[in-house]
Amino acid sequence: MVRATREAAMTQGGGAKVLSYGASPRASLALVQASRALAWLHGMDHATPEVVQNVFLDALRHRVGLTYEAEAEETSTDEILRGVLTRVPVPAGY
Repeated sequence: MVRATREAAMTQGGGAKVLSYGASPRASLALVQASRALAWLHGMDHATPEVVQNVFLDALRHRVGLTYEAEAEETSTDEILRGVLTRVPVPAGY
């Protein structure tokens, strides 16, 4: 999911670029730590994809940057990250 934010920051054939930069490798670490913490708070011994999806917006919201064009169109970071959540499939077996 973090890699998908970096892909959104790259110019894609004809599509409007909405992120000036995607989430860094450090964002991956924050996502893992937040997921583990939330799973523990819910009495689970591991983080499931659902838990990761629940903390995704909060963990990455401040770690990506909108382009000026996206800001002018009043696109929010949450909208972009929700799009990432819908595009990235849950791993098989869950």
